[in-house]
Amino acid sequence: MENIELLFLKNSNTGSKIKIKNAVVQLHIKEESNIFSGETINKIINFVNTLRKQYKGIKIPIEIYLGKIEFIDKLTYVLFECICYDLIRRGHYVQLYADVIKSIETKGIVSSPLLLLNMTTTKSVQKFIPKFFNDTFGYHFRRVIKGCSIENTNYLGKLYEEIDIFLKPFGINNDCRDEVGKVIIELVGNACEHAKTDCLIDIDVTSDYEKKIRGVSDGYTYYGINIAVVNFSNILLGDDINNNILNNSDNIVDERYKEVLRAFDNHKKMFSDEYKKEDFCNITTFQHKISGREKFSRTGGTGLTQLIKSLGKRSDTYRCYVISGNQSISFYSELLEYNSNNWVGFNSEKDYIKCIPSKEVISESLIYMPGTAYNLNFVLRGE
Repeated sequence: MENIELLFLKNSNTGSKIKIKNAVVQLHIKEESNIFSGETINKIINFVNTLRKQYKGIKIPIEIYLGKIEFIDKLTYVLFECICYDLIRRGHYVQLYADVIKSIETKGIVSSPLLLLNMTTTKSVQKFIPKFFNDTFGYHFRRVIKGCSIENTNYLGKLYEEIDIFLKPFGINNDCRDEVGKVIIELVGNACEHAKTDCLIDIDVTSDYEKKIRGVSDGYTYYGINIAVVNFSNILLGDDINNNILNNSDNIVDERYKEVLRAFDNHKKMFSDEYKKEDFCNITTFQHKISGREKFSRTGGTGLTQLIKSLGKRSDTYRCYVISGNQSISFYSELLEYNSNNWVGFNSEKDYIKCIPSKEVISESLIYMPGTAYNLNFVLRGE
């Protein structure tokens, strides 16, 4: 997958010296809460960076011991898959020892290529890379869309059809399938055309869950739609907004783009350690009819926040966020309201121009994400 090495280059810390034992190197990770999170990813990246520095060019077999573990969300285990993929493609034989605890948000792990590393045969490890790139089986859909796909003008339409066909057997209604498909093809289009790189899409559907209130079922079946969309690139989510709008303010004549500059003048007075220029650029990428890709174009902003809000309203619970560089944005449906001028404030005031996002929306990522990565999780009541 293109540019995946940036994950290690941009997180350049190393750990303690690694010893070879019985011709392999071992990584033992024991999280006190048994939760595999961004902190765990950071530890593994440090281990890999140390290994490459200490044993440069040597294809040493690697054993990773996680014990009893629960992944915090889908994106976290997909990033772990990416790390394992990079190790395997560089010639390392990788074995994983883990007893994974599953939830409605992470049950997709049962279809993950990681399970091929949790076996003891060379043949199973050899199947990892094909399954990493492409898989449609049962409740799991995985594609890596190559950045060069933009040469095929209908590649997004074909992907939308594939996703719709995949979701249809689960009884997900037409409107919901349409919204899921539109969210994904917008994110893939942004990766391939804006970041000019490969894009990984992973979807799983979990079913037959029930919700109990004081121990009594509410009588409905619930299912989860869990989505991860990842690209690796030197181009971050808000870079084009910064380069083509904020840094070209003298050339802007379109009134809507002038409003972005007015918003920036207001927001920069409130910049702090918690809210930075990068955060402003990131939330601006989600504004209606604002595009950083083509200077001052009115073709941008096709309503991703509206789609996530709509899915969120259908959802009993959900966990949606994006990370890019050091920064993260969390999506809360109640803070995704467009005002009469089609600005979304990410705040209770519904005011993008004058008010900064609510405190819970903006946070610092636990790792530096070179490119952009989305975690979208919706728990929906069965139709």
